[in-house]
Amino acid sequence: MADFGFAKELRGLTYTLCGTPEYLAPESLNHKGHNKGVDWWALGILIYEMLAGRPPFRGNNTNEIYESIIQHRLKFPRNFNLLAKDLVKRLLENERTERLGCLKGGALDVMEHRWFEKISWRDMQQCQPPIVPTLYHEGDTGNFDEYGEVEDDGPFAPARERDLFQDWESVIPLR
Repeated sequence: MADFGFAKELRGLTYTLCGTPEYLAPESLNHKGHNKGVDWWALGILIYEMLAGRPPFRGNNTNEIYESIIQHRLKFPRNFNLLAKDLVKRLLENERTERLGCLKGGALDVMEHRWFEKISWRDMQQCQPPIVPTLYHEGDTGNFDEYGEVEDDGPFAPARERDLFQDWESVIPLR
């Protein structure tokens, strides 16, 4: 899964504040500059939301969401998988220099976490993606949908896109 609507090539720190409020890392909100550590934070949010059915940091408005992130009010449902809980806690480490993925081992630290023990990363590299976009030049945005100011059909992807991911287990090889 990817959403590169606000993707940015990064060399060092950036100060751009954009994205879904519930997914913003604390360093983005503190305006002290951030790096790719925000992506590891967002992965933690995504895993939490996929397992719990809601984001970990919530509020009635954007300011309350930001306050919840800054105060790091992180709570887990009782039935949350213990290995996933450990992974999420380490990805949602407030201090980016101590966050999983930002340590010396980088992405390998995340990939070697016990929650992923049944994933064969080598086999994942061999998988053919359901869509391989054609790029005509660096920075080609022709593969992104254009959205006007009209209301969309709701939170569901069109049927043709849902069908691509219907049998997702066959796409993610297990050891």
